[in-house]
Amino acid sequence: MSNNELLTQLISFGLKGDKVAFARQASKLARSYDSTGMPELATVIREVIQNKSTFNLQKMSRGTSSVFEKLESLPVDLETKFDLADVTQPSTKMKAPLLKDSTLKKIREFLVFTERASELKEAGLGVTSSMILYGPPGCGKTLASKYIASCLNLPLLTARCDSLVSSYLGSTSKNIRQLFEYASKTPCVLFLDELDALAKARDDHHELGELKRVVVSLLQNIDNLPEGTILIAASNHENLLDSAVWRRFEYRIPIGLPDLEVRKQLFGQFPDIKDTYEDFVDDLAELSSDLNCSFIEQCCLRSVRHALVYNNKKIDTRFLVEAIFEAKGIIFDEEQDLLLNIVTKLREHNPKRFTIRKIAKILGLSIAKVSRLTKDHRGIL
Repeated sequence: MSNNELLTQLISFGLKGDKVAFARQASKLARSYDSTGMPELATVIREVIQNKSTFNLQKMSRGTSSVFEKLESLPVDLETKFDLADVTQPSTKMKAPLLKDSTLKKIREFLVFTERASELKEAGLGVTSSMILYGPPGCGKTLASKYIASCLNLPLLTARCDSLVSSYLGSTSKNIRQLFEYASKTPCVLFLDELDALAKARDDHHELGELKRVVVSLLQNIDNLPEGTILIAASNHENLLDSAVWRRFEYRIPIGLPDLEVRKQLFGQFPDIKDTYEDFVDDLAELSSDLNCSFIEQCCLRSVRHALVYNNKKIDTRFLVEAIFEAKGIIFDEEQDLLLNIVTKLREHNPKRFTIRKIAKILGLSIAKVSRLTKDHRGIL
């Protein structure tokens, strides 16, 4: 029996909670690793088995997660020799991504159904463990896939589209088949990021016949995936996807721009910003509408770095507000008009929230100065 088969049985016993059979199978796997020239890994497995006081399913599964990388080298593109995927081991410290409650609810349902797949299968209610996440970039699709893999304690196999897509005729389909065959050998989460690069609609007259064959190859490989492989895909341009692709995913979850509550949580992750003054997080969350999660975190990190290097670790609220406007594509060119521009934009954004008194507090100015600036603004108009 091959190491892959032994490992598959080991995981099966672990999922069933049969610790005795699990330990016996682990011993077999250790002996097999000894005979195949991997004595160090065999020793680690035996030490875990013999340590009765700390032996449990969760620790054993985490301790052997790196085995997935050692079973076989990653598949490569035959022309460039580049890896077709990257492997990320599960992390026990992974926190749930900051997403809308409705989105997290669907992800948690997917996790529960996947974890109880055997029970559902016995009841005749089989589960297709596949999910597509779609929406604008920078909103948490990749982070969600890493979270799912960590919750399931499985390695994340992320496809590299720059390697998968080849300029050579027929090579892209071969690469896809190689990747899926590799993912089929060991339970894992296969993550197809930027799916639209591989699965564009076949009725697009601008696409070549080769790319249409790639879509067919992708669909066939998805259909042939074993139950132990979890499939997650992500797309920033879901309108470009072939209609047949959608049917391959039981869970179709939109991940849009963060709502007000998620934006509050994003700013609240940074204690220095949160503690600046009461309600500042609420103001920032209001001001950052239309920004994705990634841009908001970049603004926060930039502000914290600025505080450390230039402002004795104290957040410069004016700097942070300016960074948010820049992330929204609003650039203030005239240094002498910077304050006037910031005050004007804050008032235009929401005059009820950003009153003269509130703006003075945010920018560290006197109420009289802000009032004067707003009068200057009216005079310009």
